Amino acid sequence: ERVAEHIGFMDRGRLTATARLEDLLNSTKRVQVVFDRSGPPTGFSVPGALRTEVAGPVVRAIVRLANEEQLKPLLRMSGARVDVFPMRLEEIFVELFDREGDSHDEPTRGLGSAIPEVDCSLN
Repeated sequence: ERVAEHIGFMDRGRLTATARLEDLLNSTKRVQVVFDRSGPPTGFSVPGALRTEVAGPVVRAIVRLANEEQLKPLLRMSGARVDVFPMRLEEIFVELFDREGDSHDEPTRGLGSAIPEVDCSLN
């Protein structure tokens, strides 16, 4: 991470994603939305979400954003606190290719199946 300019992720011998490291780190974030009441409104979603988890009033998502402007509607919501956290390369990799409990016949768990086999740079 300290010396790379461009990275690629391989899964089972196949290149599944490539990106400039700076673009990947700037575009991939962990977002947490905490609602004041029992939970998110019906139909609520986090823009750019690749993976979303809901636990009561808390929604956590791993997002891929073209720019921070995509989060403005969330930040303007009343009755919710929104936190955006940067991710390190290792964290992104774990989210993409988490295989805990994975068998060899099952597709990749996590975000790997959400990343197409194309250049993922945001040029």
